[in-house]
Amino acid sequence: MIQPEWSKLLDRLGVRLTWEQGECYCELTKSGYRINLDPRLPEDTRVVILRHELQHALSGDCLPGRSLELGLTPKQLNAVADAIINASLPREKLLRASQSLHGPKGRPITLDLFGWDKNYTPSRAELVPVIGRGKSDQQQQSDRQQQQSEPQQPVRSDQTEELRHDPSCSTEELRRAHREFVERARSEIERMESSSKPLPPTDPRGLAVRIRSLAAVLAQRAYRSGRGGMFSYTRNYKRPGRTPLTRGVVREPRVKVAVLVDVSGSLQKHWSTLHALAQRIARAGDLEVVVFAGGAAVVRGRDLPSIDSSDTRIGPALQLVWDAAAIVVISDFRLSDPEVLNQIHVPWIAVLVGDYSRESVPADTPKVIIEL
Repeated sequence: MIQPEWSKLLDRLGVRLTWEQGECYCELTKSGYRINLDPRLPEDTRVVILRHELQHALSGDCLPGRSLELGLTPKQLNAVADAIINASLPREKLLRASQSLHGPKGRPITLDLFGWDKNYTPSRAELVPVIGRGKSDQQQQSDRQQQQSEPQQPVRSDQTEELRHDPSCSTEELRRAHREFVERARSEIERMESSSKPLPPTDPRGLAVRIRSLAAVLAQRAYRSGRGGMFSYTRNYKRPGRTPLTRGVVREPRVKVAVLVDVSGSLQKHWSTLHALAQRIARAGDLEVVVFAGGAAVVRGRDLPSIDSSDTRIGPALQLVWDAAAIVVISDFRLSDPEVLNQIHVPWIAVLVGDYSRESVPADTPKVIIEL
């Protein structure tokens, strides 16, 4: 009757779907929500009406006393909620569904019927003051007389044909069932959001692995040259120690390594690869990643900072990681600030990519070439 994925979603939400000819409605019971759809609905409109009724459930429109909270009658609450919900659904399918149930003259309730002329969807509280604005006094008097002449239904007075709740259940039971439904819906929304998040950038050529290997080599070089500025306490049982608590504990330097990635215009055709490399290394969190061009910025998490790519200056990047050994991913060293290279006081490795130039690399600088 509906697509399998919607049936699975309703099962996860604990919503029971029934097919009875007549009114489409949403009913709250102590075991959860029940949504009824008329089997006469065209197949391509059934999901739209199901979404409509689910929004009623999420908003708690079936809860006892909801209309009194807004100072409305149950029918007014139904109309207000319908107009707001229908604003987010395709109008042509709503029209077809209404005509299939109520005849050629059937029309869905929309914000236009309330005279709402603003360019956003109002809340229920915002729409309450404009109820009846578009009707004349004679029409409103006729509506009141019609309501008084309608036979009373043997159900609670705070529900309608579309918005129902089980009269044999207590208010607390119904509120508990609604809270459980909302929690399941929240969990489902979080699951959908997590599944729609982009996966970590792929590394088809093993670029990130090679950069990490170079970082390990560079850290050893920096340690041997006495550049380790941060210390971690590790246990070495060959060290005697002065007391039992310190025996075997030695302080070893933990070298900070940064990866500087050139994203200037000269590497524009490789931006997607370099951006994926920067993101992948930054996500791990063990190496600091800086992208540079006309300026420089540290990469944190998934988002890449926006910098001017019309120039290539390495100075701003080195200032951000002045105390770290550096791996510089670059095509050539034709820089706007070449004098900065003479001031580098930490071990570093040049990784040449793109249309690289070996001759531009400063003398005595270790270099590695990676084809992109």
